[in-house]
Amino acid sequence: MNNLKYFREQVGVTKKIIASLLNLSVHVYTGYENGLFIIPEEIKIMISLIYGIPRNYIMCDSKQVPEEISNHLREMLNLDNDKKKERLSLNLSQGEKRNLKVKDIYKIKSDIYSSIHRKKDPVS
Repeated sequence: MNNLKYFREQVGVTKKIIASLLNLSVHVYTGYENGLFIIPEEIKIMISLIYGIPRNYIMCDSKQVPEEISNHLREMLNLDNDKKKERLSLNLSQGEKRNLKVKDIYKIKSDIYSSIHRKKDPVS
C-alpha cells in the first residue's frame, strides 16, 4: 500500500504530470501507484521532494497522513495544471539542492532509466 494516488489527487494533477517530473513513463508510474511495481528508494525520495512531504508518509496508510500535510497538498488544487506542474517541479529542484548533491540526482535518474530499460531486454 502506498499513498501516491492519494497525494496526486489531493494536489489535483494527472499521472502524466507526476510521471514526467520523475522522468518515467505513465505506465511505470501507474504501476507504482497501483502497487504493481516496488517503488525504488530513489523514486520515494524524488516523490517526497516533489510534494514537499516527509518520505515516511509515502508508504503508510492515508489515514495516518497528518491533516497539515493534506492541507499543504490541497493548497495547490485551485491552481491551473501549468502552475501546479511549475510548483511541483520547483519543489523538486529546491529539494534536490537542499537534500542531495546534483550529481547524485543525475546518478539516481540514470540508474532508474537503466533499470527500466534492463527489464525490457529479453532474457537469453
